[in-house]
Amino acid sequence: MPPIGNTDRLKDIAIGIGITSLLFVITLQSPILGFFCTVIIPLPTLYYRAKLGRKASLWVPAIALLALVPLYGGVSIDLLYFFELVFIGYVLSELFGYNLAVEKTVIMTCAGALMAGLVVLFLHSASTATGIDSLVSSYVRKNLEVTI
Repeated sequence: MPPIGNTDRLKDIAIGIGITSLLFVITLQSPILGFFCTVIIPLPTLYYRAKLGRKASLWVPAIALLALVPLYGGVSIDLLYFFELVFIGYVLSELFGYNLAVEKTVIMTCAGALMAGLVVLFLHSASTATGIDSLVSSYVRKNLEVTI
């Protein structure tokens, strides 16, 4: 297979940004449909990491996440959650390259996501000067009200 030309690479990056951004917007705007789109969010990162390589694939989720910051009015817990979902796709793709057993790949991805989530939760809690328990309960309450 011939190497991907620069225009093909830019086209792939643009399509990846569009798909990822669309999934983000659907998740934010439609609570019920967004619940199902949340499961799909790691897949564009996984696909474009495998297709474009390590460095070029970072543009896809980075630009998609940065595009949401002004639309959402700044960095929020939802954007941090999206970051973690993108992180899952990237870690899965990295681990697929090591040809590990499925069990090890899943366990290592879950451990990485859990650690990243805890770090983000502690940093967000510290930056807002809010306790973790009240931060989580208010987030769950808000999303339940939107869903109902």
